[in-house]
Amino acid sequence: MTFECEMAELGLATGAALGLTSGAEAVGAGGGDGAGCDYHLLHQVHRGLAGATGTRPAATPSTGRHPVQALGRLLEETARTRRPGASTLDVLTAAPTSEADALWRAVLRHASLAMFRWQGRDSTPTGDAAWSLIGDIATLSQAA
Repeated sequence: MTFECEMAELGLATGAALGLTSGAEAVGAGGGDGAGCDYHLLHQVHRGLAGATGTRPAATPSTGRHPVQALGRLLEETARTRRPGASTLDVLTAAPTSEADALWRAVLRHASLAMFRWQGRDSTPTGDAAWSLIGDIATLSQAA
């Protein structure tokens, strides 16, 4: 599966874990306590895109600074403070204790696979594709 497909699955799994969509597909996919992994993935993708695009939208009055940079700082701080006690493998191989646990395992699984795909990419998206991904990570970080 490609990075884009894993990000789409991550979005669906996050929606299911938050009760926004049906969880049937996400539960069958496998997966764990995904919030911490989400932030590590989103921070890594943001860092790759912000360096690749080189574009700087104007600051907004509400942030008083560059919104993409503000998102990057938020993701970096959150990724640094969220350190799950168990390893990803431990979480993914343990039996789910509830339906909610199974849903968050799906989030962790897709976030982990997306990070693996992102790290193995041949090139970094630019232009509209990069801005689309910035929007995706902003939405996922808000949801998480």
